[in-house]
Amino acid sequence: MLQKNIFQVLALAVVTWATMLTSWAGIFPLPTPTPTRPTLFPLSRPNLTGTVVAWGDNSDGETTVPPGLSSVVAIAAGLYDSIALKSDGTVVAWGGNGNGQTTVPPGLSDVVAISAGCAYFTLVLKDDGTVVAMGDNSGYSTFKIPPTLSKVVAIAAGSRHALALKSDGTVVAWLGDGSVVNLNELTVPPGLSDVVGIAVSGSRNAALKSDGTVVTWGDQGQQYEPLTVPPGLSDVVAIYGTAGSSGFTALKSDGTAVTFAMPSQVPIPPSFTEIVAISAGEPLMALKSDGTVGVFGSNFQGQTNVPAGLSGVVAIAEGYNHSLALKSDGKRIFDWTIAIQISRLRLDMRVLLGRTYQLQVSNDLKVWTPSGPPFVAQDENITQEFVVAETGRFFRLVKVL
Repeated sequence: MLQKNIFQVLALAVVTWATMLTSWAGIFPLPTPTPTRPTLFPLSRPNLTGTVVAWGDNSDGETTVPPGLSSVVAIAAGLYDSIALKSDGTVVAWGGNGNGQTTVPPGLSDVVAISAGCAYFTLVLKDDGTVVAMGDNSGYSTFKIPPTLSKVVAIAAGSRHALALKSDGTVVAWLGDGSVVNLNELTVPPGLSDVVGIAVSGSRNAALKSDGTVVTWGDQGQQYEPLTVPPGLSDVVAIYGTAGSSGFTALKSDGTAVTFAMPSQVPIPPSFTEIVAISAGEPLMALKSDGTVGVFGSNFQGQTNVPAGLSGVVAIAEGYNHSLALKSDGKRIFDWTIAIQISRLRLDMRVLLGRTYQLQVSNDLKVWTPSGPPFVAQDENITQEFVVAETGRFFRLVKVL
């Protein structure tokens, strides 16, 4: 039976090529060159599958992609490790594992998002809105999750703490022992709501609100650049933290980027436009709408040496000194379609064999209701035709929980 209160997850045009980066999961056809304002969508796994390309530092095997790794829908990079989410909801991790951050728990499945910490742990988000941790927190035997944490739609792993965005637009922060004690990095600003995106840089946090503005909080130590949002910063569609650093990069609706609280960070050149996704480590990595990648900043480990001819990229992830790119293989798990002047809807897609699906319909992209009876996928490549009762609506196919 379709769960009545489907968990809401954030979808940005800038990450619809399967970023998840940090923890976004929104499924659409290929994005337009201009990102759009964040919008709430039902929880689902990214839909474009592909293969992983890695370069830069390989001291811990972080750029040695496991042979045969395919059907990847999202990637994440920690300090010295790399993680991939596959279309079947399983996770593959490689690289540094001194603290168990790449030891995938047996039986882990139904994952929809991944986030690699700035230190030695990894978070994964499951399609039931719960969170699982891999590794520790350099002070605790295991990075623990608050026992009451639920209805999570996005995750962000820091150095010794983590953030979770809940379906009601509020944020939860906790330490590696599962506590929510009153520390700078854990003290969420009172009244913070209407959040559609979260990011962590070390012991600092940022939240993107639905009106396109950014709120920050966390460590204000003298060793850091002041954690101040640039005056007038608006029309932000995504916010990104930095692996091993202290600042943030905001992606604006015009496809340009603004970096702040990172004095040593080489910014993305103003001439590099039509950006649809960003990832930050020692250098800054940006993905353009044409599927090409630029990396700017420190190159002492070759992390800015983008492989010649790299194209067709749909997601990026920057570690401390290594870079990952997800190349599309042209396959999709789900298709989104807008029915404007048609009376029938035909969806051609790859699905998970034996799973139950149902078409949902919406007028405003925020509230989805079932349309028609659920059906079981008999083949991974299905063609399904639906009768459209009313034109001008948005349609999607969902897995019945």
